[in-house]
Amino acid sequence: MTFFSVEWIAEGTRARERAERELRVLYGQLSASHERLRAVQELMRDLTDAPDMGAVVEVAARGAVRVTGATHATLSVPGGLSGTARGQTLLATPGAELHP
Repeated sequence: MTFFSVEWIAEGTRARERAERELRVLYGQLSASHERLRAVQELMRDLTDAPDMGAVVEVAARGAVRVTGATHATLSVPGGLSGTARGQTLLATPGAELHP
């Protein structure tokens, strides 16, 4: 009887530890999702506050860097407007492949 009692307690402890690990993972995912949502909300606010189309393109380039964590972004739209932004990097020029 003692063996079954100890085994029952051990199984309960293992189940609680699994649940706590899963909860930590879910909390990490929720935090990351919340951070992305905050960045998108900031981007939308900045786009709304932009006074003209040139400023909108600049804000969009900065937003792409901020939201994706890229080191560099250039945004070009028809009509000759373009905007460039740099992220937090120690490199003078990005060394990664460029994607249009």
